[in-house]
This record gives sequence, structure tokens and C-alpha cells, in this order.
Amino acid sequence: APIIQSGGKFNLKASAFSNEEKLHFGTITCSLGARYKSYCSNVGRTYVINPTKEQEKHYKLLLELQTEAINALRADATASSVMVAVQNRLRSKAPHLLGNLTKNCGFGTGLEFRESALQLNTKCEKRLRPGMAFNLALGLENLEQKSAKSARDKTYALFIADTVLVSESGPAEVLSEKAPKAWADVSYQLDDDDDDAGAEAGGGRRGNVEILSQRTRGKS
Repeated sequence: APIIQSGGKFNLKASAFSNEEKLHFGTITCSLGARYKSYCSNVGRTYVINPTKEQEKHYKLLLELQTEAINALRADATASSVMVAVQNRLRSKAPHLLGNLTKNCGFGTGLEFRESALQLNTKCEKRLRPGMAFNLALGLENLEQKSAKSARDKTYALFIADTVLVSESGPAEVLSEKAPKAWADVSYQLDDDDDDAGAEAGGGRRGNVEILSQRTRGKS
């Protein structure tokens, strides 16, 4: 079953599960796994409703960290070097967020969803080999939104996961790349207070979706 979390309560571990609370508009994390011919895969995305500039900045930074991890996932590199590369990138860009970074950036996956002996943390010294598959999962958790009007929006998390494959040479191949994750594809402006203004302005656009102003029957 997919793992969907919102409303300020986030657990970015692979063992997390959805709770019984109603979905809360704000920050929503989603993870979905699938099995094909006995092999496991996983994808995770974050959707942000009515985002702030700071949330946009943090999300784009998370995309940078994932790119750093993909570039570090190379044949003959150690598993620990991937997490070290991510930490170094974050340390150079936003050192105050190091405490918010997940403790690892994923694990090996295959016939078993989670290969516990092949984790992308700072301790695993196993060498990466071509053909190895990983659930590359990165997140920033316990982030604070000081301008939040609702108590459920004061704490949020950002999360991205993709299934990647170690290549013969060069960076890892992202097998789940067709699942959109650019900021324009995961952020939505749905303020109720802006409904009238949006109609007067003739609608708007979010990512590849155009929001048209309401047209009554009989009007051209």
C-alpha cells in the first residue's frame, strides 16, 4: 500500500505507514512500491500546497542533494561515499540544515525490498558494482514554517525517492525518472481566498496544467 503522510506528522523511514487521519492540505509525502518479475522498486515524491518561498528553496536544495547522490553512485565507489557526498554538498549550501537531513540516503533493493547489509549511510564500506539497484531516498525532516497559520503546517518534511541502477561507468541510471519531481510539477496554489481573484484574472497555470476561468453555459 502507498505511504501517504501530511499534517505535520512525518516519518521518512522505509518502515513508515499511513495513519488514519484525513489528508491535510499543506505538505504531503507519498511513497509507492511495486514488484515486477519478483524485483522491487520504489518511488517517493512530496507535494506542496500553497508553498512559501522558503519551502521552494528547501525543495530545490533537496533536488540538488539527490543529484549529488546520483553522481556519487558509481561502480567501485563505497556505499558510504554517497552519503558523505550528500552531507558535504549540504554543508557547503546550508549547514544549518545538516540536523534535518535523513540519517541515510537509501539502501540496496532487489528480490528483497530492503537489503539491510547495503545501506547508503556513512558506515557501509561495501563497494558498488554495476547492476546493483538502490532505493535512493533523501529527505529533510522537522523543518519549521514560522509563518504557518495552522498548527498542522508548522512542521513539515520534504522527501524524494527513486529507484536507481549502478552503471558500468558514469552516474547511476534513474529508472523511475518518468515520475515528475520538478518544483513546477509538485507545487500547487489552492488558496480559497484567491478563488475570486483567480477568476477575475482569467485563471492561471501550474506546471503543465492550465487552470481556466469558470465559463457559464451560453457564454463564448
